[in-house]
Amino acid sequence: MVKLFNHQSEALKATEDKNRVAFYHDMGLGKTFTGGEKLIQLGAKVNLVICQKSKISDWVDHFKSNYKNILVLDLTNKTDFKMFVIENEYRCKSYDYAIGVINYELVWRRPELTQLKDFTLMLDESSLIQNEQAKRSKFILKKLQPANVILLSGTPTGGKYENLYSQLKLLGWDISKTTYWNTYIDYHFEDMGGFPVRFIDGYKNVERLKRKMREYGCHFLKTEDVLDLPEQIFTTVRVPVSNEYRKFRKDRVLEVDGVQLVGDNTLTKMLYERQLCGQYSKAKLEAFRDLVESTEDRLIVFYN
Repeated sequence: MVKLFNHQSEALKATEDKNRVAFYHDMGLGKTFTGGEKLIQLGAKVNLVICQKSKISDWVDHFKSNYKNILVLDLTNKTDFKMFVIENEYRCKSYDYAIGVINYELVWRRPELTQLKDFTLMLDESSLIQNEQAKRSKFILKKLQPANVILLSGTPTGGKYENLYSQLKLLGWDISKTTYWNTYIDYHFEDMGGFPVRFIDGYKNVERLKRKMREYGCHFLKTEDVLDLPEQIFTTVRVPVSNEYRKFRKDRVLEVDGVQLVGDNTLTKMLYERQLCGQYSKAKLEAFRDLVESTEDRLIVFYN
C-alpha cells in the first residue's frame, strides 16, 4: 500500500462502500495515487486503465513502482496486448493483479477488449467521454462491461453540467437523457437555417444534482480545501524523436508538409532542426493537446 496524504485517505474512506466512483479533484491533488489505490482495493484480478497517450508510461511506472506482484502491461505494444487479452488467464496465475494501460484513441480499435469479464475500468481524464457520439465514448459506454468503475478528472465539466451525463451513466445512474436535461438544465431551441439548435440558458436543481452525484460515488475536492498539499513537482513530458528529424540531421535536406527544408549552412540547419522538433513534430503537438485537454483553467504557454 502506498503512503497517502490525509485528503487522499479521506476520499477513499468516503467511497469505500462503492465499486463505481468518480474522484473529481483539482489538478495537483494526486488523483493518480487515489485512483490507483482504489483500483487495488477493489481487488479485481483484471484491470483496464484508459488515459491520454502521453500518460501511458506514467501509469505503467506508477503501478510498477508502488505495488508488488502485479503484471502491468502497455497495451499499445502488440506483445503486451496479446498477453493481456488472449493469454490473460494463464499469465495472471502468477500475479495478484493484471493491469493493462491503453489510450483513448486506440481503445475503440481493439474489439478484443470486449471479452474482458469481472474487471475494473479506470478512466483518467474521464471528461474525454462527454461526447457520447464519439467512437471512443460509444465503445466505452456500450461495448465494455466492467464490474467496477473509477473515473478521474480535475475538470469533469468545466461548469457545464450537460456534459456530465455520459459519466453518470457509467457510474450506474439509470436516468434517461431527456429526463436529465429537463430536470437539471434550462435550455431553449432556435431555428438555424431550418434546423432546431439547442442553447443553454442555465441550470436548475443544482444541489439536488450534486446530492445524486455523491449518491452514485462522486467525490469532489478543491485545492483550497486541502491543507497538507505535497511540495510542487515539475514534470517534464518527453516525446520521441521523429524519423524526419533523424533524416534531416543526416542529409541536411528534407521535404515536409510540402515545404523543402535545406540546411545549407550551420544557422539554417539548426533552425530547421528546431522546427522539426516543434511545429513539425506530431508527437509534441499530441502531448500538448493532452495537457490542454486535462484542464479548463486558462493557460500561459512559453514556447521555445
